[in-house]
Amino acid sequence: MSKVVLLSDHKKEYENTEGPGLEDNGVYSGFSDRMNEFLDHVKMDLPPLDKGRISYIAELTGCSRQIVSIWLTKNKPPRDSVDQDKKTSLFKLVAYFMKHLDTDVSLYRIVAWLRYGDEAIESPFKQKQVDDLKQELLIPLAAKVIVEEAKAANMSMSAFNLQLVLEETLNILFDFDVMSYKNILPPHRKIILQCIKNNSH
Repeated sequence: MSKVVLLSDHKKEYENTEGPGLEDNGVYSGFSDRMNEFLDHVKMDLPPLDKGRISYIAELTGCSRQIVSIWLTKNKPPRDSVDQDKKTSLFKLVAYFMKHLDTDVSLYRIVAWLRYGDEAIESPFKQKQVDDLKQELLIPLAAKVIVEEAKAANMSMSAFNLQLVLEETLNILFDFDVMSYKNILPPHRKIILQCIKNNSH
């Protein structure tokens, strides 16, 4: 008898337990913000949310604007099976846009992040954002080293493709995790000088 009572109590407790992030109406907290962030990374020149994104994706998928608006503003993702007026699942939608995304992150990880957010799985774009910021901060340092090495080699700035050299120098500094002038070592300078020579006119 005690086991039956105990099970009954557990059953009531279970029925009153709510899972975080998912409501009965299919809303996933923060989904729309994450979905729009994902779309911002897609290399398709998608219009911003306030300038036609909903209409664009509605036309692309064959879904109504109302359905797409629910995805992008109401925190309700496409269903895993079939959405109301078109065969469109979240997996299909993400798989398509990943064709236009420079990433090796798995489809399942992105879908999990879209649904459940950073508390469940770290943003697959977080490291890329950090890397992009680091490279942006390295531009003045890279330019300074290029000027110094070109001058030491008696080469004018017009004697080589500055844009290509800058891009390669940024990659060099980034790969060696050089974040300040004092961290630049002779081997780094040697590689950068060779880069300048390789891109000379």
